[in-house]
Amino acid sequence: METIWKFAPRVSRALLALPAALFAFLGLKYFGDPVGTTAADSISLASPAGITDMRVVGSIFLACSLITVFSLVSRDRVLSGLRFVLTIVGAVTLARLYGAIVDGAPRSTVTKLRTEIVLLGVFAVGLALETLRHRRNATGAGVHRSSTQSAMETRR
Repeated sequence: METIWKFAPRVSRALLALPAALFAFLGLKYFGDPVGTTAADSISLASPAGITDMRVVGSIFLACSLITVFSLVSRDRVLSGLRFVLTIVGAVTLARLYGAIVDGAPRSTVTKLRTEIVLLGVFAVGLALETLRHRRNATGAGVHRSSTQSAMETRR
């Protein structure tokens, strides 16, 4: 059991690296080529305002990536980062689910929805693991260790 807690900080950070990269990828696609990116889903942008609005969507994804990276590199913000990612993925999943119910569910929507549900589950497990780790450290589990060792583990 001790091995799980030893590797938990690394697992949590690895989990944050995935959405940081995904958010950056989506952000750069929508910001850099909004017309081409939306055309892949048969969406046409008929005005400069529509194109700019898609660039704004890209910038929101880029901001999410930056927030996730800041959480990833900070010892004290990993838990907050996982909460943030879970919130974003949860909101996107709910929007896609609502759209599938109201607008219909073509194959591309179902594929994206499945992926998002899997990611939601993975990040929920990661959040639970990191929350348990924080609680364990806060209650003084492993008191046989020196306070310096405990402080170092908490910061990882």
